[in-house]
Amino acid sequence: MKKSSLLSAALAGVFVSASAFANPATPAARQDARGPLHVTPAKVVPPTGLPLACADSTVKVEFSLDQAGQPQNIRVQAVHDPIVKRQLVSAFREWRFKGDVRKAHDSGRRFVMPLKLLGEG
Repeated sequence: MKKSSLLSAALAGVFVSASAFANPATPAARQDARGPLHVTPAKVVPPTGLPLACADSTVKVEFSLDQAGQPQNIRVQAVHDPIVKRQLVSAFREWRFKGDVRKAHDSGRRFVMPLKLLGEG
């Protein structure tokens, strides 16, 4: 069984910003009025057992953060396979974030993070 790993632009030093990656359901003016929040992954856990068909695809994960920087209310967007969705959510639940996590929690902000799935050989 081949394993897949998860990499994100955040690992390369790019930050996730609530103003740049705001939940489309939230009005942009409200996001801008509250100012940007910057969080980056401090711990990344790759999913296991993803089908090879997932390799080289990009998914978007929407989430909020608790005060400890743990993702909450995780939603994987545009993935229809419930097994793949469950594997991605399970792995992402183990991630931890640093930066403005307390402000993110206190304000109830949601983030959307694009993640590239890479197949391992």
